[in-house]
Amino acid sequence: MASAFEQFLPGDKGVPDDLVGCPVGDMIGRFVDDGTFPSPSVVVRDEAVANNISTMARFCRDNDVELAPHGKTTMSSGLFRRQLDAGAWGITVANAVQGRAAVATGARRVLVANQIVESAGADWLFDAAVDTDTVVFVDSFVGLEVLQAAAGRVDSTGTTKPVQVLIEIGALGGRTGFRQRDEAIEVGRRIADSAGLVLAGVAGYEGVIETGPAMTGFLQTMADVFSRMAEQNLFVPETITGGRPILTAGGSAYFDQVVDVLGVCRNAHPDLEPVVVLRSGCYVTHDHGLYAEVSPTGLQPRLRPALEVRALVQSRPEPTLALLNIGRRDVSHDAGLPIVLPPSPASWKITRLMDQHAFMTVGADDPIEPGHPLTLGISHPCTTFDKWRVLPVVDEANSVVDVLTTQF
Repeated sequence: MASAFEQFLPGDKGVPDDLVGCPVGDMIGRFVDDGTFPSPSVVVRDEAVANNISTMARFCRDNDVELAPHGKTTMSSGLFRRQLDAGAWGITVANAVQGRAAVATGARRVLVANQIVESAGADWLFDAAVDTDTVVFVDSFVGLEVLQAAAGRVDSTGTTKPVQVLIEIGALGGRTGFRQRDEAIEVGRRIADSAGLVLAGVAGYEGVIETGPAMTGFLQTMADVFSRMAEQNLFVPETITGGRPILTAGGSAYFDQVVDVLGVCRNAHPDLEPVVVLRSGCYVTHDHGLYAEVSPTGLQPRLRPALEVRALVQSRPEPTLALLNIGRRDVSHDAGLPIVLPPSPASWKITRLMDQHAFMTVGADDPIEPGHPLTLGISHPCTTFDKWRVLPVVDEANSVVDVLTTQF
């Protein structure tokens, strides 16, 4: 639910003028089609979010895996709480500041899915470990040294817990992560011997790898590194939070393939009982573009797009061109342009975005003029959420049932 302490600010897009300065919760009960919401605006469909959260929770239960949804998608405490309430293992973040936001939400386990290379971020890991299980990636000797230095700065009062460390495996030409298995295992060995640190498992990110044999090979490399470290007795279950080493991968596109491959590795080590943790984030609102095309299709019920952006025709300067009052400042465009949704004709297409305008092709005889309302679907929710501080959550009747605020 919206915090009673947050207030609407003058620069909050899509917020009625009479609510500026009021508590965010005062929007609840308003009808977003009452004529008071300025354009452009955004809405989150409550039933779609509920469907997506329950669908992923069911998928994880059915496949004996855990979910630490990536918080960078929404950076919204309201959605973090809904995901945690549905049984999420923890919240994944990209850096220490996002981790701080997750802890403030109430997350008791935070997984930093990157190597931290600055002392301030490393110090936060140990500070947060007083009350929170902190887990972080390492993919170099330098990254290990940063954590070792932070561990050395921790006082000797015993008021903190060790930081859990995952060896990150990467692919040639991909993102972060060790390319050489032997180097990864050597760093794992050093982590196991480091005061204040616990070697907790192996991590990777498969989303930048072509699906098929290349992805299977990458995930099998992760499994091989895990198995080799297990054979060398580098994992000490009683030092790992929950007592089970971690195997983690799985964005929002190919998590079913992650379950298939890493599940085999999990089952091959019954003595350690490793836990497979997915880090999918975009599933929570899904979309009408990128993830509608690449997300696993076997989920039941299917994921549903929950995020919609509303715009108006601002100008129709040419017979086949309409300009909308929405642009790159309002909607994602890094993974596909917005999609014009029904009841608008399927022939209307967004072809270009500028800062505050969208170019839309229309038929020369189409009855459309300035002021005409449209609803747009988006492709890639991450870079739409970061453009809005306030997002009303609406029911099927378009009444506001909650208000999300973001912390980007």
